[in-house]
Amino acid sequence: MSLKLPNQFYADRSRGVRYKLEQQFLNKIVHFTNTELYPALEVLIQRKTFQKDPTKFAQKMKDLEKELTQRIFSLADKHIKDILKVNLSDNFEGSWFKVPDKAINENYNSLILQSKYKKNIETIISRTFGLLTNRFFLITESRLSKKIVEELMKTLKDTMRSSLSRIQRLTYTNTTLAVNRGREIQFRQRDPNNTYRYKWQTVPDKRRTPQCEQIVLRVEADIRRTGDKGVTLSRLKQIVTEVANLPQFRKSNPNIDWTPHYNCRSTIRRSFGN
Repeated sequence: MSLKLPNQFYADRSRGVRYKLEQQFLNKIVHFTNTELYPALEVLIQRKTFQKDPTKFAQKMKDLEKELTQRIFSLADKHIKDILKVNLSDNFEGSWFKVPDKAINENYNSLILQSKYKKNIETIISRTFGLLTNRFFLITESRLSKKIVEELMKTLKDTMRSSLSRIQRLTYTNTTLAVNRGREIQFRQRDPNNTYRYKWQTVPDKRRTPQCEQIVLRVEADIRRTGDKGVTLSRLKQIVTEVANLPQFRKSNPNIDWTPHYNCRSTIRRSFGN
């Protein structure tokens, strides 16, 4: 899709370019599982040679598991880079921007796939394949009937459907992490003395979470107290972290920078006029 972007930031942020990119990312994974992974697994389950040799079957399952995991990492890498391109630029205040590849420098590349994200994806996929492998080994028939094969495939597809939902959630959350860390890097390069003022930019709609609403309220309280147009970047980061760790929000805290809850879509905005 074209990354020519709309100017209505608040109206388009939640259901605009980022939303479309998120859907494309998930759709590509679904397409791969439907057209390549599932047919390969069905053939594997039906083949007598693998039924007679559990070791070979388990190894083949590991190969397919690795193939899916690597495909997800590859798609996520491109996806997060695309998101960064529409969130990072020399002038990213108030609108979406198309950013050239050179703007995604080594600082941003280091944010693309964090080890924790990789580990979580690997765990989800491993459990999915492990469930199918265990069920396969419990079958005692020398030849699998069509009904058994269909049941095994249904088990896998149902589990995979749930796994993809978790992968989407993890990817969306880590996308926000990458964007906000990238923005922090840019802001700190321009504001080494921590003198500019910033706000927490949220989408003021019914989907805004209590966490982000509370961050906005705390920033506004600081503004009333100081008379400034916003808070320093360090102070904003402190507020985001404190709100994320409040007892009532701890269960939904993903424990990553600038991301107070899963599926967060809020970001850092410089407040001008200070």
